[in-house]
Order: sequence, then structure tokens, then C-alpha cells
Amino acid sequence: MHRLLLLLILLVASHAAETGIVDMPVRYINRDMITYQDLQERVALGLRARNARPPQDMQTKNLLLSQALDALTEEILLIQEAEKMGIHFPQGVVQADVRREWEEKQQVLNPQIMAELVRQRMRSIKIQTIMRHYLQMAPSIRPKDIEKYYEKHQATYKRPARWHLYQIMVLPADQQDRVKIFNNLRKIFTRIVENNDEKINAVITEEKTQAYLKFKAGSAEQISFLSDIAKQLLAVDIKDPGPVTRVLLEDAKRWSIAADALRDKPAVVALMNKLHAELSALEPEQRIEKFQEFADSYSVGLGAKQGGDLGLVELATQNADYQAQLEKLNAYELSPVFWSGKAAVLLMATTKEAPQIRTFNEVNGEIRKLLENQQQQAVRMDLVKQLKSQAAIIDIKQKSAPK
Repeated sequence: MHRLLLLLILLVASHAAETGIVDMPVRYINRDMITYQDLQERVALGLRARNARPPQDMQTKNLLLSQALDALTEEILLIQEAEKMGIHFPQGVVQADVRREWEEKQQVLNPQIMAELVRQRMRSIKIQTIMRHYLQMAPSIRPKDIEKYYEKHQATYKRPARWHLYQIMVLPADQQDRVKIFNNLRKIFTRIVENNDEKINAVITEEKTQAYLKFKAGSAEQISFLSDIAKQLLAVDIKDPGPVTRVLLEDAKRWSIAADALRDKPAVVALMNKLHAELSALEPEQRIEKFQEFADSYSVGLGAKQGGDLGLVELATQNADYQAQLEKLNAYELSPVFWSGKAAVLLMATTKEAPQIRTFNEVNGEIRKLLENQQQQAVRMDLVKQLKSQAAIIDIKQKSAPK
């Protein structure tokens, strides 16, 4: 029967593609109809949700069409049951909710999109309401049910080993970073020259101007020179700076700091080895404070603003480079300096927790939610099965809707 249904769907799909008739009926469910266009839209929606491309082979296309037909049939049966029981929701309220949501996103909502969003929302509300009605008749989940499940599946709640991990991550500068920093420092140099404040103007003398011009444009030496100029500007005693000067000072601070962080790969290696040596010279329990200090000064990426603190991490959540180091790392031990992607990394763990079974209190809420989801699925499956047995479901071969 299932094989025949797939064949029938294919015949409709083929005929629709050839004739351009996309609203050809595929299935009647009592007085409601599913069209080929409905199936196509449901398949496209599923592909977008998974960020997947449309399949090219006929077997996968058939499978997706069959799944869409089953899902739409189930929804229509539930909606019909809701309407039969007099479950309705004011359309005006739904329209107002949809309009408000789009206004909050500052997006334009045309009437056609509005009508489709309201239709989908109304369908969803009816299905949710009918499911709540039938779930109320299901037995409630008791504490002893949760305890029984925990006892039976305790091994699945084993927590893997965890490390409280700290990292120092340093990236070598690429050419794009260098050009960006150079251009901004050069603009600061020009803004100093053009500023109306004599104290600011005095930062750049004729001698410094000539020295600036002798450097090769964008060279490491010229960037260092411009960074020194920015730092000299920050050292000037300027009382009550105006808006223009205040922005200039902020930019001078930002880009001089960025220039100090410019390092090529050999410089990064030298820095990381130096930090590793200084930390290794300390007693293990004394390393954390110094490690955080170094992270604040040099690190980028996750945890950089928290002294390198990555919190509790599990092996499986880390990439292969980190996993290789973590497996050998004990409390207050330092990893060797290693490369992960384009970054040089140094790790230290302050604690290492052995694998252990999570306590009942830790997983109580998790298990309750799991059992509730299982119960909801079971109630829905039973209800749909019952509704299918009572419904007039007529497939493609029918020429007209049931009367």
C-alpha cells in the first residue's frame, strides 16, 4: 500500500510538473484537501529548516513527499478534531500578535504574508489546544515514575571528565590587520597636525614629520613610530577636551594598543615560550594569578576578558588540538605551547573532575521533561490513529472530493 501511494504521488508530481498545475489534489481528508503545491511547500520548508539543498535522486524526493503527506494529514486530522470540539481562537488577536512581532523587527508586512502567517498561527494554536485537551486525560507523571526511570537508565547520565580550563591565545597579525592599523594611525597623525589645540599640535615637531616621511609606507618601523606618536598624545595634559579632541584621544588609545599587539609568527612563538617559562618557574598553586594576568594582557578569543577563564569544559566539546592536550593535563599543569588553527595556545587547568554519575537531583527536571515529551508523542500517535480510522481519506485516484 505504501509503495502504491508513492507511485501515485509520483504520477501526480510528474503530471503537475508537465502541465504546470500545482494545485492538483493529492489526498482528500473528509472535506479538506491536500494539493501537490502543499506537499512542495512543506518539503521546501523542511529543507530550509535544515539548511539543505533539494535532493536530485528520485528515491529521496519520493521519501520527502511521502513524509510531507503524512505530516499534513496528521495536522489536518487534529485541526478537524479541534474544530469539531468547538475550539476556536479570535483571528483578530492572532493578527495583532503577528503585526506586533513584525513591527518589533522593523520589517514591512504585506497583506499576503500577513494572511499566510495568521493562517499558520491559527493552525498551530488549534493543534496545541486539542493536544492539551487530550493530555489532561493522560495519567500525570509521578515522582516515583521519574525515580524508576533514573534507576533504570542511571548509566546514561554519566558525566564525563571535566576540567576547569584557562587559556592564553595569541594570533599572529596578518597583512589585513597591519594595513588597517597603519591607516588608522596615519589618520591620527594627520588629525594631530590639523588640530587647533597648541598642546596637541606640539606633539608633532618638524623633526618628527621628516622622520615619518623617511619610513617605508606601512612598514613595521613606521607603524611603531606612529604608535609612539599616539602614546605621546595620550600623555599630554588636556583639561576638558571638546568632542573632537575626545574622539581623537579615544582613537589614539585604541590603535596604539592594537599596534602593540602586532606580532608575526616568530614573535608570537617567542612571546608564548617566554610566558610558559615564567609560569613554569612558579609553584603550581601560584600560577593561576599570573596566568590570568598574562591572559588579560595578551589573549584574544573566548575568555580573554575573564583572565582566560573558559569555565568547566568536557573533552568532547573541544576540537582535536585541545583534546590532545586535555587528556594529559592535571590540576595546575601547563600544556606545551601548541597551534590550533592560526592561533598559538597555552592551557592550564585548575581542577580535573573524574567521570561520575549525575545525581538524581541534578537530572530530575531533565527526566521529567523527557517523560512528558514521550507521553505527548504517545498521546498524539494514539489520537491520530483513532482519527484516521474514523476519517474518509481518499487518495489521488478520486476525481472529486467526498460529499
